[in-house]
Amino acid sequence: MNTNISSSSTASQAYSNGATAQESGGVLEVLIAGAGFAGLGMGIKLLEAGTASFVILEKAEEIGGTWYANQYPGCACDIPSHLYSFSFDRNPEWSRMYSGREEIQNYLKDCAQRHGLMPYIRVNTALRDATWDAADALWRVTTSSGQVFRARVLISAVGALHVPAWPRVEGAKKFAGPAFHSTHWDSSVPLEGKRIAVIGTGASAIQFVPEIAPQAEKVYVFQRTPPWILPKFDFAISEKWKNRFRRVPLLSWLLRKALFWLYELRVFGFLGLLWLRKRGAEMARKHLEAQIPDVRLRDQLTPKYELGCKRVLISNDYYPTLQRSNVELVTETISEIREHGIVTAEGTERPVDVLIYGTGFRATEPLHDVNITGRNGVSIHQAWRERISAFLGVTVSGFPNFFILLGPNTGLGHNSVVLMIEAQVRYVMQCLHLMRRRRSEVMEVKPEAQQRFVNELKQRLRGTVWQSGGCRSWYQDATGDNPTIWPGSVVSYKLRTRSAAAADYEFSGRNEIKSRNWQKLAVRKTTPWQQRASNDFFSYIKDFLKRFTSSLHYLYDRRKRCLCPLRHSGVPQPSLSETFRAPYSRQSKLSAPAKKLKSTTNSTSAPSSRESFCGLRTCSMRRKWLLKSPPRWALPAALLRLLAGWNRPCSSRAG
Repeated sequence: MNTNISSSSTASQAYSNGATAQESGGVLEVLIAGAGFAGLGMGIKLLEAGTASFVILEKAEEIGGTWYANQYPGCACDIPSHLYSFSFDRNPEWSRMYSGREEIQNYLKDCAQRHGLMPYIRVNTALRDATWDAADALWRVTTSSGQVFRARVLISAVGALHVPAWPRVEGAKKFAGPAFHSTHWDSSVPLEGKRIAVIGTGASAIQFVPEIAPQAEKVYVFQRTPPWILPKFDFAISEKWKNRFRRVPLLSWLLRKALFWLYELRVFGFLGLLWLRKRGAEMARKHLEAQIPDVRLRDQLTPKYELGCKRVLISNDYYPTLQRSNVELVTETISEIREHGIVTAEGTERPVDVLIYGTGFRATEPLHDVNITGRNGVSIHQAWRERISAFLGVTVSGFPNFFILLGPNTGLGHNSVVLMIEAQVRYVMQCLHLMRRRRSEVMEVKPEAQQRFVNELKQRLRGTVWQSGGCRSWYQDATGDNPTIWPGSVVSYKLRTRSAAAADYEFSGRNEIKSRNWQKLAVRKTTPWQQRASNDFFSYIKDFLKRFTSSLHYLYDRRKRCLCPLRHSGVPQPSLSETFRAPYSRQSKLSAPAKKLKSTTNSTSAPSSRESFCGLRTCSMRRKWLLKSPPRWALPAALLRLLAGWNRPCSSRAG
């Protein structure tokens, strides 16, 4: 549970920009680029796993990623705060249902400080070049300051919602007044009494337009296509509820789960459940009708494409702002930008003092400003020339020991992307664990595995609203392909990334790294079942029941191993009937195998009858008996004893 998050709590934070001993002369085990949600989450899990040989590079002067880069007025998240946060670090102090940029960034700072990440972060240090050295099996990384790092594993956590997309408009460079993108908001430009032109009506524009309209003389909002906008159920969280979240962490967990399923079910409308999609569109139309009484203006703001084809927005003050006397919605195409005005296709010129671009981000061009070179001198951009792709959105063939967080086709249009980040971080940890188990230096996804995944994505994208919704969105690249959105639910992605399969990867450099620190990465044991590709609800329930049953068997087997000295003695085990009939308090009733063990060992080392057959005599039961015909009371009684804490050796119990 988090402590209170405030700007004052981060005043004492200090980043370590000095080179450590490992950086100056040795080799890092992991190098992470980016200090947003993805980079910090990866660093936290590495520390929890027991490795401290890593560095996080951040090109900005503060951590936070997109929540530091985007500082425009009114910047806030469109996912509820209790869901847009780490599941392992829930915050009971959120001030609103939908928190603003500053509060989210302070939350990330607080997480980094509480988990001890500050000494590992290098701010004002951008990754510029990374080259794979096949001879030494490591990455050579050069930063913007000229510093060179050597790392065994390279992880990109830079994301995409911080690189502005600029529209191609004739005469844009001729404009004489201040012009900037919402991502690089220039707070030094005075807006009071100015004539402001806003190009774009996306998620950023509908947030900052209501903020700047009251102080401007005139605001022209240039719209290409109207967005679908739903009501924003935002409200301040009272101190009473904050206290409840502090005292009872289960409440915040329940709220998070409820929000998760509320948002998760929306994906089925985007995947093809038409009645659910129509219900959302009806809600958006009612919201528009309730806030825009003008029929002509309402028609201009009504989308002509399916709900979800572009990102669905939420706002309560955007529509009322467009009805202000000093705000004008312009739907004509821009033909030219002049020194002091903008000319539309109809020939009308509108005078402009300040030009603000709210045209989104280059989401389909990841790592555009970074040169990453893999095997045989092939850069990441050459590998992605035909299509941007990565296996499970994480690994790319030809780039060993390279992992991407928030990579291709891992974005969401319906739920919190932090959930995807946590799934990817867990998958990367599983990959590192797999390398440790196989004593390998190099891990690289097979080309055929990556191609199968790409073919699967193309098949699953067909018929979804993102490909057949009647619009052109920032989810798509120049060819109309969609390298951005995950065509399924968060649950389905978690199932796919629950464990790393060795069959999908090639390994090399075995038996050479027994003493390396990164081998000590302790992640939980992978489960034996394979993940399902389908996101069908009934398949999810079936998989859940299968995992639950396997977990019971696993716990039962662990109890047997803990309590049974005979298990590893090499002596034949007694039968099921002998086990349950022999009273543990009488030596005369011991089974033959137990007597044989006692007669062949010293009295000091041989287990007593009570040590051998304590409790329910579960020490000699095998898992197959559970699957065939055990006594009816065996499994319930064993579970009751497990719940009661009977997981200690028999010799430690009294009496």
